[in-house]
Amino acid sequence: YLNASRGGGVAARELAIDTVTPGFDASVYATDRTPDPTSFAASGWTQVGGPTNVTSRQEITLTGGSTRYRYYLVWITSLPPSSESVSLNEVTLYR
Repeated sequence: YLNASRGGGVAARELAIDTVTPGFDASVYATDRTPDPTSFAASGWTQVGGPTNVTSRQEITLTGGSTRYRYYLVWITSLPPSSESVSLNEVTLYR
């Protein structure tokens, strides 16, 4: 996940992913709570983007509107064909 804590969070409109392992599916979630590594539900994650089949350079439109979130999570829901892992080279958040 990304920590967008600058100024109390960010009302992001887009998340961009650069990867050398395209072909996986991902959704984007956001929360203003500190993530609890033992409980997805307790972290208060809200889906704000996807699901999307990710290409080498993929922009995902976010639906959070004017809500400012502190954390954004890229949740990988399926791996590319014939692959056991995914490499996220860069993840960028845009306001």
